[in-house]
Amino acid sequence: MVAMVLMFRMFEFEGIFTPIGLLNIALISIFTPRAEALITAKHGYMMLQDKRWGAILRSTFWRSALLVSVYAAVFQPLTWVFILPFILLASPASEVWIWESVPREGRRRLRRIWADQAREKAATDITSGEE
Repeated sequence: MVAMVLMFRMFEFEGIFTPIGLLNIALISIFTPRAEALITAKHGYMMLQDKRWGAILRSTFWRSALLVSVYAAVFQPLTWVFILPFILLASPASEVWIWESVPREGRRRLRRIWADQAREKAATDITSGEE
């Protein structure tokens, strides 16, 4: 949502249709939602670990830092040099946070679905190979 509002406002600027301006809009449209998703994934993971205040305070800090830095990047695109490393370093950990947030029963069901799909795919590969 932040990315959409910010991009809308940026299109109102004079001279935004330069290569740097369009690159800035592209970076905002790609990385701001990703950063929001990372913050939310970590928040949910910590809430499930019963670290409620830690989750709230960290989410508040990182969301505020993201908003300030993205708005700073609108006027100084070099700010992306400081934003991108945090996003890229947190991305691999987010897979662990999301997977750990799924309850055991849900993981079990998901594995069964994947196994059924693999068996069906193997069966169709065998039958299509015989023809």
